[in-house]
Amino acid sequence: MGKIYDAFTRADVGHETDEGAPTQHEEAKRETRELFGRRDPVMDQFDLPGYLKDGAAVGRAVEKNGHAPHAAALRPEALTKPGREAELELSRVDPHLVAFFETDPRSAEQYERLSVSLITAALERPIKRVLIASPEHGDGRTSVTLNLAVELARAKQRVLVIECDLFRPSMIRLLGIEAETGLYETVRETQPVGRALIRVSRYGFDLLPTCGQVEHSAELLTSTYFHEQLRALDQDYDFILFDSPPLLQTADAGMLVRITDATLLVLRPGQTSASVMEQAVAPLNQEHLLGVVFNRVGRP
Repeated sequence: MGKIYDAFTRADVGHETDEGAPTQHEEAKRETRELFGRRDPVMDQFDLPGYLKDGAAVGRAVEKNGHAPHAAALRPEALTKPGREAELELSRVDPHLVAFFETDPRSAEQYERLSVSLITAALERPIKRVLIASPEHGDGRTSVTLNLAVELARAKQRVLVIECDLFRPSMIRLLGIEAETGLYETVRETQPVGRALIRVSRYGFDLLPTCGQVEHSAELLTSTYFHEQLRALDQDYDFILFDSPPLLQTADAGMLVRITDATLLVLRPGQTSASVMEQAVAPLNQEHLLGVVFNRVGRP
């Protein structure tokens, strides 16, 4: 698992230098181009100051989004209270979930930095719903989502993870738990969302899983009931992390962009080409792209 470095830098950081010397902002872009190859017109479209280390890196799009927070919906509290708790057996938890273990503190520390960066960014603009996206399967998007959830919870944030990769859900498997009711069943049967919510004991975050492959996923994501449940959940959490399907393989990610406040894009240098990255960021814009995570740098 690669490391993740905090680079949600403010727009004015690193712009004052001696005459003729490259700014920190320019240096970060240069390193990004070297990491992905010279033919990379995509990254230059975004203002992404950041740091590249021997692990992963995160860059922040510094444009601010002025939209208003989501409207709160009145509802009985019991409707969104987690229906059950799950005690994790670490022997069954996927080893890429480094924040769940104490065996790789250096890697876990990078997620702690990422969580602090996200909390700081939320102080500058309204950010609650965060889409964690990647161009294709295998970029480590779901692992990043779960590791980030753990560190946000450790920072005393109220965190919900919603599994929205409806074609290839994997969170239950990665956590080594079981669930019979998830996002699809809740919406299909118009049941209170709390029925499907799982409190991940000891780690302090909640999970709304997807229990199996869902056909007609667009129907679910555009349903009125789904959006009503999201508005109800907004009141109970500081951050809601949406684990997105791959941007290049379904239209679902484009729908999720419209209902979230910001996107954190997960990329794998050496695996993600410039042309693939260009297609992936096409549905995003400067305001919605919160940052980029370069994942598994120098690792298999």
